[in-house]
Parts: sequence; structure tokens; C-alpha cells
Amino acid sequence: MNNKSHSNNQDRPKKPERPYKKVYWLTEQEVSVLINVTPATLQNWRWKGVGIPYTRFQRNIRYREDVVIRYLDEHGVEVETD
Repeated sequence: MNNKSHSNNQDRPKKPERPYKKVYWLTEQEVSVLINVTPATLQNWRWKGVGIPYTRFQRNIRYREDVVIRYLDEHGVEVETD
């Protein structure tokens, strides 16, 4: 029979750390301020199926911050200066 105490966890392998990064969710109001459009414009885009991808949590609309930033980078308008 093994007389080692079960409270000694030094011999057990460590659980691998989860590779997940923290996700920040933005509200419709926060996104509208960030991209300078009205909440009604965001609602219209959702209704038309265009614009920034979003997620619905029950009755709440949320936008992933990293998705909003990537969308803006991919759909941004570059202005030429002289």
C-alpha cells in the first residue's frame, strides 16, 4: 500500500493552461461611438445583413472588439494626401 499523502500535488503533472485569450464584447452604443454612426445605422445594417458581424445574447446585441477593429481595417477608406 502507498503511504504518500494525497495532499502532496508535486508529483502530479500540471494541467495545461488554456490557450484562450480574453474576449471583449462591445454594446451597440459603444460601437456606434467608436465608428461614428448612429445606433439606428447599426440596426439597419443588421436588418440588411451587412456591416460588422455581431452576436445576439438573448435580446442583447454585442460586437466582439477584435472583430470590429478587423472589420474597420479591412473596410477602411484610405485618403490620399498631396
